[in-house]
Amino acid sequence: MAGCAKEFEDDKDKLKNHMAMFTKCELQDISKLECSFSFNTEGSILIAKFSGVYGYGSNGNNDGSFMRSMLASYYFAFQPEPITIILDLTRLNYQWGNTIFDSLNFFDLIGRNIEEKQKIMVILCLKEDVESFQSILTTFNIGNVIITTTLDDAIAKAEQNVKDYLD
Repeated sequence: MAGCAKEFEDDKDKLKNHMAMFTKCELQDISKLECSFSFNTEGSILIAKFSGVYGYGSNGNNDGSFMRSMLASYYFAFQPEPITIILDLTRLNYQWGNTIFDSLNFFDLIGRNIEEKQKIMVILCLKEDVESFQSILTTFNIGNVIITTTLDDAIAKAEQNVKDYLD
């Protein structure tokens, strides 16, 4: 282990010589959206809550990238990987932008096999936003997504999906 520490110190010294060429970056710097994550006791359901103003059209590209990246971080970091994600968008001001597609279609994009690609995403949104989200799901032919407007219904649908998945 002493050799590893020495190698690290050597790399650190080399990096100091090149710091002008690098800029420290944080994932949170690409978007003004805020997020929080919660798991149920079994770890089978992940609730991902995003809030703030999602940029309109191309102005939302970084917001969509941020959402997808945060979902991936929490999905892969904790074991077991959740069976269902509730994407809580009730505090997200969203009008239009297609990079949100990556979050709505998350399981199909990150799935490593057919079973994982067919996991269900439950979208929790305000009643007035249902049409916007339904439109993007239809436009991009996204399946395996359920839209609901109450947390109780979202949890019930997620729990039913977990039960069906495990049976």
